[in-house]
Amino acid sequence: MKKMLLLTLVLLALGVSLASAQGTISLAYNECRIATSTGNDFQWGTQPCEDPANGFTSATMVAAFKNSVAMTNFALATSKLDILVGNGTTLPSFWDFSAGTCHEGGMSSKGSFGAPDNAPALPANCGQAFGASTIQNNSFGSISSPSTGRVHWEGDHGRNTPQATLAVPAATGGYCANIIALSWDDANFSGATCAGCNTPACIVLNQVDLFNSNGQLTVHMDTAASGIQNYVTFYGGAAGCPGAVPTRNATWGQVKALYR
Repeated sequence: MKKMLLLTLVLLALGVSLASAQGTISLAYNECRIATSTGNDFQWGTQPCEDPANGFTSATMVAAFKNSVAMTNFALATSKLDILVGNGTTLPSFWDFSAGTCHEGGMSSKGSFGAPDNAPALPANCGQAFGASTIQNNSFGSISSPSTGRVHWEGDHGRNTPQATLAVPAATGGYCANIIALSWDDANFSGATCAGCNTPACIVLNQVDLFNSNGQLTVHMDTAASGIQNYVTFYGGAAGCPGAVPTRNATWGQVKALYR
């Protein structure tokens, strides 16, 4: 029995290492893959944050991945983000993206990018994994936890037709998995602002999953490469966020521990 348990634990450990070996992920503002030593914080262009001059602007984040081996029949990528807001005890209305709230749909994913159909340009240092345009681009909506000051958000980005082989990216920043926009909002233009538009937060890309055209998960990535960020900060970052202190280098374990 002990031998069987030991074997099971070994296999589980091997499974984790294999999953991590499938590739790495990164999160940055406006580009793919930046170093932990690089500033990666966002503040609205006009202060105070409630100023209407910030209207129609957004904090634009780029979730990226580097698959370590070629993938066959690539069809779709799912990006999963977790957000820690403030001291982790409350969730201001600006950070609640649920239906019927002040900032409903305040975090969303872009449509096509880097394509000829008037789509946004491919972000700096990124490779294109989705072809000329996309057929699937879905924000699943967020799962908010007001009592813990946390938000979980997921989004899909897919191809019109599957790619026979998604090669290991040539671009140093890897492939762009999704472009995520956190919009400034004045309560859906009603004239009132959503409270908390300058509340510090830590936004972490915890994983990117790649699926084939049969809907099967083929590549799972939940690790940032050494020296590369998989998180961004907002107004300096929340308490306990690895990016809250610029000189502090965070390990992946420290980042992931924020969301356990």
